[in-house]
Amino acid sequence: MTIAIAQMRVALADPRKNKQQMLELIQRARIAGAETIIFPEFALCGYLADELVNDEGLIADCAAAAQAIAAAAADIQVIFGNLHRENGVTESRIFLAVNSQLAAVPALGSANYFASTILPAPAISSTQTISLPIDGKERKVLLLLGDWREQPLPDTDAELAIALSPQPLIIGDAKAPLPQTKLPVIQMGSIGLVSLGKANYLFAGCSSFYNTDQQVIAAGAAFAEGLYLWHIDGGECIAAPTGDALLADALVAGAGEFCASINASRAVIGISGGIDSALAACVYRQALGADNVYLISMPSRFNSTATKSLAQGMAEGLGLNFMTMPIEAGLALFYDSFAEDAFTAPGEKKTYVQLTDSVKENVMARERARILAAAAAGLGAIFTCNGNKAELSVGYATFYGDLAGAFAAQADLWKYQVYAASHHFQGLFPDAPLDQIAAIRPSAELSPNQDVTKGLGDPLIYAYHDYLLKSWVEGGQTPADTLLAYRNGRLEEEIGCAPGLVRQLFADAASLIADIEYWWRMYRVVGTAKRIQAPPLLALSVKPFGEPTPQVQGAYYFDECFMQLKKELLG
Repeated sequence: MTIAIAQMRVALADPRKNKQQMLELIQRARIAGAETIIFPEFALCGYLADELVNDEGLIADCAAAAQAIAAAAADIQVIFGNLHRENGVTESRIFLAVNSQLAAVPALGSANYFASTILPAPAISSTQTISLPIDGKERKVLLLLGDWREQPLPDTDAELAIALSPQPLIIGDAKAPLPQTKLPVIQMGSIGLVSLGKANYLFAGCSSFYNTDQQVIAAGAAFAEGLYLWHIDGGECIAAPTGDALLADALVAGAGEFCASINASRAVIGISGGIDSALAACVYRQALGADNVYLISMPSRFNSTATKSLAQGMAEGLGLNFMTMPIEAGLALFYDSFAEDAFTAPGEKKTYVQLTDSVKENVMARERARILAAAAAGLGAIFTCNGNKAELSVGYATFYGDLAGAFAAQADLWKYQVYAASHHFQGLFPDAPLDQIAAIRPSAELSPNQDVTKGLGDPLIYAYHDYLLKSWVEGGQTPADTLLAYRNGRLEEEIGCAPGLVRQLFADAASLIADIEYWWRMYRVVGTAKRIQAPPLLALSVKPFGEPTPQVQGAYYFDECFMQLKKELLG
């Protein structure tokens, strides 16, 4: 006899669908001989991040669905989480269904990962346990809510802990160490995408059974539903999925889940011959199928023969639909219109619009977005935003140009992660020129100053700025922290870039300080303005952009510590 773990796809705000799925899994577990089946927190409604969390009709339907689950629990015990409203307060509550009866049961924990948007479970300070039949005997079980890794578990007479709150997939940083505990712990997983405004969190399955040495002895599949039958004693240690393959699979799953959520089955991608759009082509090919992905190359006179050839090579190597639509003719008509027409003020004073070279760069980016939008509308598709996190940090993108799109699957990836995922896809698609593209300096190719044939390109030196920006965005560091690390000869070590790179890039303290000041202002001012208008993104880090926290546009500050260090280093 075993415990059944239901790793299910929880449909948001759809208790009818979730109830039916749960009933089917209960029947499967019963036939397999399980005595107890465990479902995740909010199994009947999913994680709700808007006003639906207080919708009286939805809450009533969830309660009715819970009673139906209880009725099915005649000869098997069922644990599941549900949205519950009592005395005007909405909260997460854990229920036990046994002998066709339903009862709320205690769970230890006061918050879940999304506590800022959905009301958490009531804090329970005691270590009450419940008794469940597992492996042929009654076992005392401690139920957990929230992220149990954040604090040690209390002393208890329980034999097993079950964490019912699935944790979203986080990639790139080492996970926090598991708390010291004498208990084996089952971490529930689920499948799907949870939207918190612009940030979309991916639940990747991977239910895990940890022994008392914090080793995984059983695990559910990644990115797939499943019913798992586990014994709480014994089991061989197994390795969890990690690395570039997990990153690539997460991008595919996230893009696919988002498209499914808006009933989109086709995608149009502007393919430039650069690594970001090349990665997007791979991701959407896997998510939607080759027949449903359309690549458009939109060269201007600044695009090199090499990148135009690589763009076509990506389409051929991936077996995707492809077309070339040069933008020079349309741009010429556009520029001529402004040269011939003017604003007229009272008194017949005329004002002509001056399209400088820098303005024309943005016009080109918007012209491409106009073509992508038209193609997407004509095909009944979405078009994608292919930007990365470094670009989003400092606003290196054009309003209504390359910042546009239905979904930004790669916007929470630093450039080095883009390269890593692309290299993984190179192994899957050996005929696609991904590694060749990665060898070219990244460039928007919007002016002679971005000529890749001369080694020119983006102003961001990703090998350094990726890590500097990450220290600010995800590490909570400030320019003063950066400058202090530089003064102490530890900047490369502290931000994680290659040794010797800072000295190679910056001849002296003055040039480093100027670079810090420039990018800090871009991060806090221009970057903020553009992030506010950016598309929804796939969240894969500890701190993605787009979380529901206020972003103040136009505010930046250099504190006194920075100013004193600047004076010292320049003095």
